[in-house]
Amino acid sequence: MEDYAGAWMAVRGRCHRLVYGDGDGHPEGCPGVPVTSGWRADGRQCWYRVDACVRHAGQLQDRPRPQAGPEGQNRLR
Repeated sequence: MEDYAGAWMAVRGRCHRLVYGDGDGHPEGCPGVPVTSGWRADGRQCWYRVDACVRHAGQLQDRPRPQAGPEGQNRLR
């Protein structure tokens, strides 16, 4: 399985990466078992706490320093 265009999702309890499906050409969530958690930023620099499998753990970042405001459910503004 190959990573899908750098795409990821912020769903806790699942690996954050989207990967190519089994021949259908549509992205799906990585089937890897999450072993760690960290942070990812979207294009607007909103930070999300996400989980990752062993294969994708290196793509996570350390917790960012918040600019202002409280931490949301899994999102840090």
